[in-house]
Amino acid sequence: MKKISKPTYAIPAEQAWAAAQAAFRINGNRYVKINDGENVRPNKEIMLEILTQTPEQMVDQDHELASACRQRLGSEISLRLLKGQELGEWHQIQARICTLEIITTAYDLAVLASFPNSYNKTLARDQVQDRLRECEDVAVGAGRVNLSVEVVDCFYSNQWDCWYTRAIDQANRAVTFAYREQVKPGTCLDIVGTVKGFDNRISRLNRVRVLEQEVVA
Repeated sequence: MKKISKPTYAIPAEQAWAAAQAAFRINGNRYVKINDGENVRPNKEIMLEILTQTPEQMVDQDHELASACRQRLGSEISLRLLKGQELGEWHQIQARICTLEIITTAYDLAVLASFPNSYNKTLARDQVQDRLRECEDVAVGAGRVNLSVEVVDCFYSNQWDCWYTRAIDQANRAVTFAYREQVKPGTCLDIVGTVKGFDNRISRLNRVRVLEQEVVA
């Protein structure tokens, strides 16, 4: 059987990054990896079409955001290396693509299509950290406490099979606790829990029970 050669390209990196940003914008600021049955095209497909057929779909804002995205993702890699952290497979790929000036493979284009989404997640993490840094440097109390909080972050731990939630109470004090289900940022909760420790402006709670939840629209 005759081997089918993979397509190759010679696309300037600046154009490729801008096309990735344009595809992300066109898809409603979300990343679609494959056709999910919602009649939404994958970002990589839109990106390739822009690069090869409709470059006029790229606007100035796409170029500006693409430059910021490339700089930030590259800086994250540099920071990891300065801290002596070993790069995993994904970050090695990210580091390599960030340094390319010409994109030549379909694989690199497909990976690059996901970078605007990674950048948006990075900006969201920045906002969370900014809010937590502005919290009062004081614990929410001692022993069993009742609090009304707004969730600012929630992420899943494979190791402990639970969702770790970070929230801020009405006195601008931060808390973190484990919960059995994901809670959307912006959700307001009335909770009761036990204070187990305090460091870095965050009170650690356990045995948390949600008394009331106001769902974010």
